[in-house]
Amino acid sequence: CDKNHGPATLEGGDVMPIGNGVVLIGMGERTSPQAVVQVAKNVLGKEGGATRVIACQMPKSRAAMHLDTVFSFLDIDLLSVFPDVVNEIVCTSIYAGEQEGEVRFERHDG
Repeated sequence: CDKNHGPATLEGGDVMPIGNGVVLIGMGERTSPQAVVQVAKNVLGKEGGATRVIACQMPKSRAAMHLDTVFSFLDIDLLSVFPDVVNEIVCTSIYAGEQEGEVRFERHDG
């Protein structure tokens, strides 16, 4: 596959599979929206792939370098959060579209 994805960058600290086919991907200092969309197009609707990608737009701040530095699972029902940053995250769910390789977006308010 020799496609030009432009300024698509993704770092591991921003990718968080949370179970039941859902993957959170933070968009902060080093992971771009273009990369999140490319990942979504490649994993959604595929056998064994994710059923939902939640893109988490983090505030522009060095305190929000990666998703795993502001939000982490400590156990199945126990989380560690940095509220000053987490409370400013805006999320958008991405689902498989009608055609292969297409995606649809659902913005979350609040």
